[in-house]
Amino acid sequence: MNFRLQLFIVLLVFSLNLNAEKSKNKSGYSDAKCVSGNCINGNGILEFEDGMKIECNKFINGKFNGICKVSKNDGSWNESVCKNGEFLYPIRVYARDGWLCEGKWYEEKPGMVTCKNDDGREYKGLQLKSRFHGNGEMIFSDGGKYSGNWDQGYPHGKGTFIWSNKEKYVGDWKNGKQDGLGTLYDADEKIINKGKWSKGEFVSE
Repeated sequence: MNFRLQLFIVLLVFSLNLNAEKSKNKSGYSDAKCVSGNCINGNGILEFEDGMKIECNKFINGKFNGICKVSKNDGSWNESVCKNGEFLYPIRVYARDGWLCEGKWYEEKPGMVTCKNDDGREYKGLQLKSRFHGNGEMIFSDGGKYSGNWDQGYPHGKGTFIWSNKEKYVGDWKNGKQDGLGTLYDADEKIINKGKWSKGEFVSE
């Protein structure tokens, strides 16, 4: 075998190895690389420069399709339905504050979700833009329960809170506190306070 033929073979092998490595890291996004699987046509995992990862069960021509999971550096993640590189809507969301929610998310209207928090709280009701919003019920880790209206993540409007000792407040809420007209009952349904409340405190009958 002459020198030129040997050199040609060496260069050819090097070229094939280099192309294989490029194919391995290939993706349809300039700021991301494929760290597992096939991110062009198949299932794989993309990793972006900021550390965010996107795992999809179906890439078509380098675009997200099917069910994709987005994981961020802060520990939060979501699973969404994707089509042609666009995220249509999430089906499961885990937030950095410990909430894991499953249900329906819409752009401009509330959707029904079921959520559990790492600290034991549970919520079932409506949410809007990833905040409890509309009618819903939350059960607290100590056994307390709030049922009623929510606004931007807080009890707001008409609602009922039952403490673990069976005392109960029924009435108006504002930004998570008793505010407006309401009645506080003891465990035997006897009235403790009835009248006007402000910022969580009873004001007057």
